[in-house]
Order: sequence, then structure tokens, then C-alpha cells
Amino acid sequence: MARNPVVPPNKRRTSPPPLLPFDMANGSYQPQSSYTVRSFRMRLRRVMRTPWPRVFICLFALLQVLDIVNIHLHLAVVHDSSDIMELSRRHQGERIYIASMHWNDGPLIRNHWSNAVLQLADVLGPDNVYVSVYESGSWDDTKDALGELEAKLERLGVARSITRSYVTHKDEIEAAPVGDGWINTPRNKRELRRIPFLAKLRNRTLRDLETLHKQGVHFDKILFLNDVVFTIQTRESLLLHAL
Repeated sequence: MARNPVVPPNKRRTSPPPLLPFDMANGSYQPQSSYTVRSFRMRLRRVMRTPWPRVFICLFALLQVLDIVNIHLHLAVVHDSSDIMELSRRHQGERIYIASMHWNDGPLIRNHWSNAVLQLADVLGPDNVYVSVYESGSWDDTKDALGELEAKLERLGVARSITRSYVTHKDEIEAAPVGDGWINTPRNKRELRRIPFLAKLRNRTLRDLETLHKQGVHFDKILFLNDVVFTIQTRESLLLHAL
């Protein structure tokens, strides 16, 4: 009876080890999971080097910004209409003296300030508003912009006084050093201080108050509107604390 040969343990055939990805750079085998992650990262880098992901991210960010702006504009329209009605109700019958001084503000006046003043006058009532503007020595088109505003105020029926002066700060400095605002400086010169100069211009916007008072015209509040961008909401806050 034939016997099956017994193979020594050290000579038994074993199955070959599973194939592993070979790292050519380091000369060693790497686990399959590590190879998969590395391959994914390489593909991701190749994709990110193309301009399309950046274009997609920029478009997504732009859509988000436009969505936010649209929401704010919608809320602003709702708030503006309610604020205008509230402003008109609170100050119904009050007379408001609006004073302002300008220098080189042509773009600001044309792009925003003029329309904002006209809207404010319309809300408060053309008969309840007096606009006093003093412009000093501008070298841009501020004088022309104020001329356009004056024509619009006239059509709206708003009383006004718009003065356009050709005297500049440089002219004031080079004038005789007499009057308020001149001081002796450490440089052994007599110079004009900036604040008194601006205060003098501000006071010129208030000159009509005395003239109108003599004519029997009185005002409940004085509102200073200089070279700033403003809205109905901000002016409402100022009117509540006006003089």
C-alpha cells in the first residue's frame, strides 16, 4: 500500500504574498490605503492647478455677495419708506434751518449731497425749510454743482441763500495778519489758525438767521450738513438733538 510522502515543514510550498504598491522613490512597498490617499492627493493637486476650481469659487462667492446685497437693499427700501413717514410726522410744522459750507465738493454734491438735501426738504415740507450754503475758494466744479442745486431748490419752492466765494484759505493767510485767529508761532511768524478760519466760514452760513428774525421768520431747529454723505435716518437722529 503506497504511502503519501511527507514533506518537511521547511520545504512546504506557500502562497505568494499579496502584491503591494511599490514606492519607486523610497524602494519599498506601501500599504494600499496609503497609496490610495497619495494618489487622491496627486489628482487633487493636478485639478487645483487648473483655473476652473478658482473660477467656481469666485463665482460662488460673488453669488453670495449679490444675495446679501439684494437682501439689504430690500430691507433698506422698507426702512426708508417707514423712516420718511416717521420723519414727516415728528417734525410736521417745524421750521428747519439747514446750514452747510463746501470746498472742492463738486463730485459729492452732484452724486449724493444735492439729491439728499432735496429729499429732506421735500419730506419736511418746502415751506418749512431754509437752506444756507457758503462755498469758499473751490478750484473744482463745486460752484457749478451748487448752481444746479439752487435751480432745483427754486423749482421745489425752498427758500435759500447760496454764496459762492472766490477767497481761498491761501488768500486769507496771505492777507494782513489782523483780526481773530492770528497767533505768533514758535517759527517767529504770525500765522492764521485753521479752526478759527473754519469757524468764521460756519458763522457766515448763519448770517441769514438774524436777517430772517428781523423779518419775523423763526426756526425751531438748526441742522448743519457739511461735506458728508447722509441719509434720512442719520438726519432724523441729528434733528432729535438739534439746537
